[in-house]
Amino acid sequence: MAEPSPEIVVLHVDDDPNFGSLLREALEATDDRFRIETAANGAAALDRLGDGQFDCVVSDYKLPGMDGLELLAAVRESEPDLPFLLFTGKGSEVIASEAIRAGVTDYLKKRPGENRFSLLANRIRNAVEQVRAERQAAAARRINVVVRKVNEALVRAETRAEIDEQVCSILSAADPYRFAWIGDLDETTDTIEPRSTAGTESAYLSSIDIAAEGGDLAQGPTARALREDELTVVQDISEDPDYEPWRETALEQGFRSSAAIPLTYEDTQYGVLNVYADRPNAFDTREVTLLSDLGESIAHAYHRVSMQERNATQIDQLERLTDLFDQAQSIADLGAWETDVLAETGWWTEQVSRIYGLPLDYEPDPGEGIEYFHPEDREPIREAFQRAINQGEPYDLELRVVDEQGEQKWVRARGEPQLEDGTVTRVRGTIQDITDTKAREEDLKRTNAVLSKLVETLPQGILVEDESRSVLVTNQRLFSLLDMPGSPTEVEGADCAALIEDVKGQFDAPGTFADRIAELVGNRTPVDHEELTLADGRTLERSYRPLELPEGRGHLWVYREITDQRERQRELETVLERMNDAVFVHGADGPFLFVNQAACDRYGYAEAEFGSMTPMDLDVPAEAEHVEERIETVTTQGEYVFETEHRTATGETFPVEVSASRITFRGEPAVLSIVRDVTERKAQADQLRRQNARLEEFASVVSHDLRNPLNVAQGRIELARETGSTDHLTAAKDGIDRSLELIEDMLALARAGEGASEAEPVALSDLAATCWTQVDTDPATLTVEATGTVLADRSRFRQLLENLFRNAVEHGGDAVTVTVGDLEDGFYVADDGAGIPEAEQNAVFDTGHSGPESGNGLGLSIVTQIADAHGWELAVTESETGGARFEFRGVSRPDSE
Repeated sequence: MAEPSPEIVVLHVDDDPNFGSLLREALEATDDRFRIETAANGAAALDRLGDGQFDCVVSDYKLPGMDGLELLAAVRESEPDLPFLLFTGKGSEVIASEAIRAGVTDYLKKRPGENRFSLLANRIRNAVEQVRAERQAAAARRINVVVRKVNEALVRAETRAEIDEQVCSILSAADPYRFAWIGDLDETTDTIEPRSTAGTESAYLSSIDIAAEGGDLAQGPTARALREDELTVVQDISEDPDYEPWRETALEQGFRSSAAIPLTYEDTQYGVLNVYADRPNAFDTREVTLLSDLGESIAHAYHRVSMQERNATQIDQLERLTDLFDQAQSIADLGAWETDVLAETGWWTEQVSRIYGLPLDYEPDPGEGIEYFHPEDREPIREAFQRAINQGEPYDLELRVVDEQGEQKWVRARGEPQLEDGTVTRVRGTIQDITDTKAREEDLKRTNAVLSKLVETLPQGILVEDESRSVLVTNQRLFSLLDMPGSPTEVEGADCAALIEDVKGQFDAPGTFADRIAELVGNRTPVDHEELTLADGRTLERSYRPLELPEGRGHLWVYREITDQRERQRELETVLERMNDAVFVHGADGPFLFVNQAACDRYGYAEAEFGSMTPMDLDVPAEAEHVEERIETVTTQGEYVFETEHRTATGETFPVEVSASRITFRGEPAVLSIVRDVTERKAQADQLRRQNARLEEFASVVSHDLRNPLNVAQGRIELARETGSTDHLTAAKDGIDRSLELIEDMLALARAGEGASEAEPVALSDLAATCWTQVDTDPATLTVEATGTVLADRSRFRQLLENLFRNAVEHGGDAVTVTVGDLEDGFYVADDGAGIPEAEQNAVFDTGHSGPESGNGLGLSIVTQIADAHGWELAVTESETGGARFEFRGVSRPDSE
């Protein structure tokens, strides 16, 4: 049955509404397919054309704004093939010519008479039908091209994924389609999920959901096509009520119509194909038919590919099974054979020939294989074979064969009679080389014998149980440790839970003993060296290991008495606890396991805190990077002695000497470290170095400064002896006096290097005045501005001031003024002499350094050492008057100040 002709929608453009009404009535009366829409001017006509679908435009020439020819030109820019008829009462040949050049479809004048509307109707029908015919022909060509491309792709495709990709790609690229996708029913979520997409609007699927059953989401064309197995078309997405859940999103993507095509072949559903077009009514009868046929072709291609994949899989499986059979024969040294009793023929596989040492293509005679068996085993195999033939009795024997090369092998020979109507017609069987297996069995027997003896004689108690908690193995030592009645052989197969009930009363905490066993069995967590206390005071150590046995899971328990060991350990810990040095025990990479009280006292941590600390927590940051290296040295060499720096809980740091040894602590490898605070030893070493330095300084002075005046004195005495002049003796006395002065200064320098004795409050002003009187200072002047009191060794402090005063007078001149004053954290001694050049301010404190004036260079060195002995900081600067200023800071004062 032919498809009914669609209506013809005409846009009539005329500024005369009365004539417009007349034309509508006349045309619609002529043909009920006509539907006439009107516009009063060209601008309104263009708006109407932009909003709707029209089959034809009929326009007057004379219009307000733009005339009919201008409207024609505007329409042709966007609708080049839309029929346009100029129907005017003001026509002329000039207008007609211009209209034809502009692409008008037809030109008619509004002549009076009834036939004018009939003529117009005929012209409209002819123009519309011609355009529709051309469009249908173009659509048919387009569809045929699409179908051809899809069919070519289906023929080439080898997988479902290739089919999906090619179909979606070809359809989405064909006008008027914009987007295509293929989906499947996801039975777990009852939704239709895409498996392939193509087109410019792929994001559409990520913003929608399509249900297969129930609710509004299951009423759309996709679910209906899949559910009812029928092609479903939506010609106008903007109007179709079933498209409500997805309408807004679809229109935003430019979709105006769609088709959902089920992909079904021979009751097998391969999914659903969706195609979206950019215009309404894109799917006419011809297109729907072709899409339906295309769906069947796609489904058939899926079926073909599935069959090819299934056949390929079956071929692969067959080849794999054949290969596996060959490999199984080779790996298992197993060959198959068959004897046809009625035909008296025989056959065996290549592996049988290998076992007998024959060529692989050897063709045997019936029963020939028996002659390859060991002479002592031929009769048993012959009798078994005859029983299989005569009585239908299968056999399974382990015998020896001797191959063609004379090598003896053990084989397992099996035979199975095949009966037809109660009569044995064939005997089929296998022969397997079990030479290695027999050797392993013998080895296993020997191993079992050794292990059994080992378990019997172990000093530990052993218990092995299976998954059902039945006893598999135990030994006499376990019976002795737990005072159990009976013997190991008597409890094999017994219930371990019952044994626990029998022995738990011997333990200090019976309930805990039983509960812990149940916990370990349940968790299957390995445990080492758990200590158990018996009611009689003994101590046992228990270890547990989960086992994987051939017949299932199992459990291994090891019990060892460690009463004596624990007593020795307690004695050792008592010794370590009483040591003055800090003692630590830690694992190779774990926290401290033991610390003594000396460690807690010195480092300021509680014993419990040490339990979460490691050696790295004690070392200062600069030394922490060496901790792992030192532990590695101890574990590999056995012992290691080194020095490092530790810190306490308060942040105090101090030098230590660590004597580390590798030990076993509570059954586990560990490191024992004895840590000694070497602060005093370091201080003594520093003092010794300082004393040695002073000795070197003395030697330097003696070798130079002291030798010179003595040499002068010696020379002068010789001259006095030769000449008798006493003037030389006076000069010699000056040299000797200079030497005595040097000796006195060197003794002072030696004493200056010693530590300060107990400090006492010293009034700075009083001591300065006293010291000034003990130094040859005339006519120099002393000014004391200091009013404070300092804590110092009075004798050493006096020596410091006297040397500073003497230095000021020697280098500042007779008229120098020396000032002693207070600083916020110390005091100063300044003069108004020549001062000390900035370049020499650091060197003046060196032993033996002296300026251009006379001096032995020892005075300021003595000052430096006395200041150091008190812990004072000494600096030299320029005084306010340009002389030298010596500042002492970090000076302690009595609490009252």
